[in-house]
Amino acid sequence: MRENDAQRANGDNELKLARAEAEQLTTKLGQAELALQQTESQRRKYAERLEGEIAVLKLQLFSKEACLEEKELSLKKAEAELRAPIRDHQIRLRAAESELAAVEKECKQKEGTNRGRAARVRNRQADQAFIFRV
Repeated sequence: MRENDAQRANGDNELKLARAEAEQLTTKLGQAELALQQTESQRRKYAERLEGEIAVLKLQLFSKEACLEEKELSLKKAEAELRAPIRDHQIRLRAAESELAAVEKECKQKEGTNRGRAARVRNRQADQAFIFRV
């Protein structure tokens, strides 16, 4: 009987140890689940914060792009406004250059004509001087 009592006591001790170990494992499991829940909650909060920051950055980007498009349009308009007078000046310059070339050509022709006349006048004067000498 003592052996039975000893075995029973030993079995009770083992049972108590097993229950204590089970309680420890249950506690550890609960702590792990709580830590997991906290981690998941922190992850969700972090993700929500990042999503908010991303949304703000997207709005800023959209605003900057709109501003850039507006400035680009303004620059194109200003460029067009500046190109029109430049084209007008270029056309007037070409016309003035053509006119100048025509006047220079006319002057050269007249110069040639005047040289010819001057040569004829000198020849006549030389002829007359020769006649008077003879």
